[in-house]
Amino acid sequence: MIDFKSNIKLDLLASNTKYEFPAYNPSLENMSKIIKEQIKKYGLPVTGTGAAVGSVAKTSNIQSINNYFGETMDLSKWLNIDAENVGNRNIMAVSFEVPLFDLFLDVSSQELQDYQEEIKKLKNEDLFYIWGINWGRKALVIIQSDFDESKMTPVINKLIAGETLTENEKIIFETSTISYNIFQDYPLKLDSENPFKAIVDYLNAPITANNYGSVIQIFGNNLDGTTFENSF
Repeated sequence: MIDFKSNIKLDLLASNTKYEFPAYNPSLENMSKIIKEQIKKYGLPVTGTGAAVGSVAKTSNIQSINNYFGETMDLSKWLNIDAENVGNRNIMAVSFEVPLFDLFLDVSSQELQDYQEEIKKLKNEDLFYIWGINWGRKALVIIQSDFDESKMTPVINKLIAGETLTENEKIIFETSTISYNIFQDYPLKLDSENPFKAIVDYLNAPITANNYGSVIQIFGNNLDGTTFENSF
């Protein structure tokens, strides 16, 4: 990322027609200010997130977790996973995503075309610019176990639903290693009997002007106009 300043004001759009984003000078500070002003003026994007539903899937190997990030990540930093010492354990991933609202640049505007020309003057072909952002709440839980997928999946689904485990299911849970990330600077107090409870409570908590989630998805273009894609 670079600190790039421009006097050009860009037009903002949203699929949530409740908000009327004004043209703005692009910066994180200005964008955050506009969002808070719109929430104050027109209300919250939604009144609640509804029930959080996790997508449960077996991963082929520890490195395939990077698919959930869209790029190669330091798993020890993001999920406290020692990728070198996983061994032959089975790995399950549970992904939660609760979209709340979005914000897009008007890609057809002359102002954006002028903005692109300013970026090109930096003579750096590796740069891309973000033209769309989705906000929401997101969580990723990784479970490592000596038990196979057929035995792990029912346990995971019960934990998400807050149901009581059988004695055999407790053994599967207690011998598993669980790592998580919620992609937001928000404190969670995990329950030793059900670490999913705090995560689900966070995802389902009421939306407020001070806690409307974080960036969960971005859309960008390379300077030649093609769509930016992370690769790994």
